[in-house]
Amino acid sequence: MTTHHVPLVIVGAGPYGLCAAWAARRRGFEPMVLDRNPLPGGAWQHMWPNMRCLSPRQFDATPDGFVSRGPHEFATAEEVAEQWQQFARRQHFSLALGTTVRGIAAQADGFAVHLDADVVWAQRVILATGEFDAPVCANLAPDTRQLPAGVVHVRDLLPDRLRGLGRVIVVGAGNSAAQVLATAVHAGARVSLCAKTVPGHVSAWKSGILGHARWRLSGLDLKVWSLSSRCQMRAPLMDPALLELLGSGAVQRFGAVAELFDGGVVTAQGERLTADLVVLATGYRRDLDLVAGLDQLGPSSFPAHKRGVSVRHPGLGYAGLPCARTLRSGFLRGAKGDAIALVGAVLRGVRP
Repeated sequence: MTTHHVPLVIVGAGPYGLCAAWAARRRGFEPMVLDRNPLPGGAWQHMWPNMRCLSPRQFDATPDGFVSRGPHEFATAEEVAEQWQQFARRQHFSLALGTTVRGIAAQADGFAVHLDADVVWAQRVILATGEFDAPVCANLAPDTRQLPAGVVHVRDLLPDRLRGLGRVIVVGAGNSAAQVLATAVHAGARVSLCAKTVPGHVSAWKSGILGHARWRLSGLDLKVWSLSSRCQMRAPLMDPALLELLGSGAVQRFGAVAELFDGGVVTAQGERLTADLVVLATGYRRDLDLVAGLDQLGPSSFPAHKRGVSVRHPGLGYAGLPCARTLRSGFLRGAKGDAIALVGAVLRGVRP
């Protein structure tokens, strides 16, 4: 077993991890960036390629100002993955890809980051593990890798899977569900939505001056004007397709799902529905198992933190947490600003 000594380790080479590496370099530190994937870009490279971002691509630029290219105002997951892979190539970060972190332990003067056969001793650690690498099934199945036949989580939905189907059932009522519904209806399928509740309104981006005004306001610190009361731990419904399709009658609605079976679902009301494909748009959980014994996890398995810095270990930071600093926190559009503030605080060993 070999041991490495570095000033800063960043776990995760997605947008937030790469932004943290960029911010650290600006302060004269060259961090070691660890990621279990063979390519940088985080979970975006594994998502349904047609999934679209929640904000216009112009607001989701990389720190060096590069904006993904595409025909639509809102970038797809495939375009976002390529955007951040190109950023990593341009910056020549010290990336240890294909590396699995097994655990992190606090030491007297830093942290021991345990890999398969190595230990990296780091003075500071930033976790940028994201929340889209661990899909969940809302108590319907313990593991998305062992779903019934004909049932798939939206994260594993292939681009052409919705073509040529007679009936599709979508479980969930968020932004992912809206995009799957619209795609399935456009492909000619009979589509049903199963959800306990459906949001009553859409918080969509506006074009022109209103969109830019919203963008600027979203960058204000949450302490300004008591904006923390407006920040949500989950993304609001920003895709109008869901409500539009329900209102037009193009999608039939049922209640919550109680059980899955091969090619179908059983609703909480006992209705047994069958389909050619069931798509679970049931969300994800943040992957923080590495610090379960190191840091105190609060409600919804979130770490106890203040503006992204651990309340127990000031040298430990969490990049990408929603509501950490501004209304942009947790979204692509907040990665650069959050990284600058977080890296500065973690390197100083104080809370921002």
